[in-house]
Amino acid sequence: YHAGAMRLAVLGPQSLSELEQLARAKFKAVRKQSVTKSAAAVPLFTQQDLPRQVALAPEKNTRSLAITFPIPAIRPHYRFKPEQYIGNIIGHEGQGSLLANLKRLGWAEGLSAGAGLEYPGGATFNVSISLTEAGLAHVDDILAGLFALIEMIERDGLQAWRYQEQADLLSIAFRFQEQSKAIRTVSRLAGDLHRYPAQDLLRGAYQMDRYKPQLIRQFLGHLKPGNALITLMAPDLEHSQTSPWYATPYSVSPVSGERLDHWRSPLDQFALKLPRENPFIANDFRLEKTVRGAEVPVNLAADYPVWWADGGEFRIPKAEWLFEINSLTAAGDARQAALTMLYAAVLSDALNEYSYPALLAGIGFRVARSIDGLSIRVGGFDDRQPLLLEKIASTLKSPGVSEPRLLALHAELSRQWENAAKRLPYQQLVRRLKETMIDGVWAPEALSQALPDITLQEFEQFIEEFLNSAELEALVVGNVSRRAAKAGASSLAKTLRCGREHGCTPPQGRVQQLALADPHGLSVSIDHADSAVMQYIQASDGSDLARAQVSMSAQMLKAGYFQQLRTEQQLGYVVFVSPMSLLHIPGLAFLVQSPSYPVGRIQAATDEFITARRKQLHGDGSAALFEKQRSALLSQLQEKPKNLFERAQRFWSDIQLHDYSFDRRMRLIEAVEQLDYARWRRYFLDDIKGGLLLWSTGDRAEGDYLKDLPRINRQSLRAMGGYFQLGETKVQQ
Repeated sequence: YHAGAMRLAVLGPQSLSELEQLARAKFKAVRKQSVTKSAAAVPLFTQQDLPRQVALAPEKNTRSLAITFPIPAIRPHYRFKPEQYIGNIIGHEGQGSLLANLKRLGWAEGLSAGAGLEYPGGATFNVSISLTEAGLAHVDDILAGLFALIEMIERDGLQAWRYQEQADLLSIAFRFQEQSKAIRTVSRLAGDLHRYPAQDLLRGAYQMDRYKPQLIRQFLGHLKPGNALITLMAPDLEHSQTSPWYATPYSVSPVSGERLDHWRSPLDQFALKLPRENPFIANDFRLEKTVRGAEVPVNLAADYPVWWADGGEFRIPKAEWLFEINSLTAAGDARQAALTMLYAAVLSDALNEYSYPALLAGIGFRVARSIDGLSIRVGGFDDRQPLLLEKIASTLKSPGVSEPRLLALHAELSRQWENAAKRLPYQQLVRRLKETMIDGVWAPEALSQALPDITLQEFEQFIEEFLNSAELEALVVGNVSRRAAKAGASSLAKTLRCGREHGCTPPQGRVQQLALADPHGLSVSIDHADSAVMQYIQASDGSDLARAQVSMSAQMLKAGYFQQLRTEQQLGYVVFVSPMSLLHIPGLAFLVQSPSYPVGRIQAATDEFITARRKQLHGDGSAALFEKQRSALLSQLQEKPKNLFERAQRFWSDIQLHDYSFDRRMRLIEAVEQLDYARWRRYFLDDIKGGLLLWSTGDRAEGDYLKDLPRINRQSLRAMGGYFQLGETKVQQ
């Protein structure tokens, strides 16, 4: 490491001269040495290396096709971005795009394209395609479609208006970029200092200064069949070698002349079209004069909630729309939950071709299953958002999915449920905790078993039942007038045939009470070599005091827990203690994942750590440490939202927890301020014990430490105690 090879970015509230002095003082000891930049001595690929195919057999049930082309260095052309121009067309997802064709044929689910690896003197251009099972049998046809599109771009796609449209989108994004966390900002800037000269540091990623068709054509000349590395990944592919580090089965083979000829031949199955002009690019950046005066949300409607708030300090031409569609038929059992997830997948798919240009124009869209229905988010530039909202409303009622496409989406969802068992052990323990404790959260295997197959008629009947028993709740934050907010929410509400006045309010989320005098255990079977154990201690209720006590406990313990179990004892590489609320009920989680130790040894170390902390509370200095850590916690809680999205998300979190005073965060701050050391100490000594232990043994024995622990499951837990109703702080029986 030396100064010539390093770049530094410093951000702070101090003046530039003060920041410079700080940087000089902290980094003056770094060794000075000049750097001579030169091209890589060894090329990434030689002419003899390509074309070639690599086949990989992954553990997960996943299929993908990646095409890698070596191309000239792109860094000298950052002001013109030829590779980005090409990638935007190949990676487009709108009508007539390569991905739209592959989805219609049932061969692929996703596609991305753009610059990949950069190195001195060169780079790669990558195209990545997520395949269906059927697509695995049509790899050469898919490649023929890709190369047909590249030829189309060379022939018809080099047009000044296309370049200007991309340049305009980057210019708008640069002009209205929002603040992010300081650590993300300096990390990005430090990296960009290696890419751009200082005078273009802030604009470098957003520059497309001049249309250079010959430069684009030069880069397109490298995207040819004979210059491609094909990487195919799917279970059970034939292989001849195993990688030494990760034991991944793979094989490498040349590409025959017959296959190359096929790639160069146009296919009748494809109806490729170049992207049309983007109708979602914002033209009106005026700030509404009528959106001031609502620092916290106010309800604009009587028959269903439409919460509305201004943008606060974020005076930008953007808005966030968040919708919750709750239905009586969304989560009564695992099958309803699985069908709701499939409904979300169908809606996302049906809207993708239409909404992709909106995404390029800075309007994001997402639909997902929530506990009691669907959650929809639209955010970004407000000028063209009504177009997308109207389309979402009409698609909710009539997605227009064909039976083959429905079956393909169901198959993709089934693969996701299957692959959930391949996630890291600590992630699966957190998931199992939620499945055990929260009504409406179902295990992936339960979802898969409940919906092994589906017909179009069954699916359409479910949509009818879903909408007939659904109600809407909406939040609109930003540069939208009250009238426009009501109109936008109304477009979705019209598709729903029920409301609270008709008695269609679905049952609200419930959290199981851990009425356990002593710790109980839940062993989780996970197919992974690592062991993992989590101890979850639930608060006695959902009060602000309980939230403050749990938050302060995590603040007091987290550094020491990591230091002792991770750094000193080296029990695992995932080690943390953290607040972990289940809906509105706070709790504290101790979690370790280890490649080397059995769960009994890990839990013994956690118990020893807690015991040692209890003893330290009787010594001098604990009260002073409490005050120091409380100040640190308050500093975190008092951080203001960094952007409009964060502002809206804070309001939305309160709405989802039925806390309509919109001061949940402020109440927690006040509770932490009022919590004195004596009361917190009493809480820690009395309540930080027992709870629910979840573990996976990995490839080691469980050990004797946990053998006498009473075992529990979801059914027996529900028979032992009461529950916390969403919006209520006290336990109910």
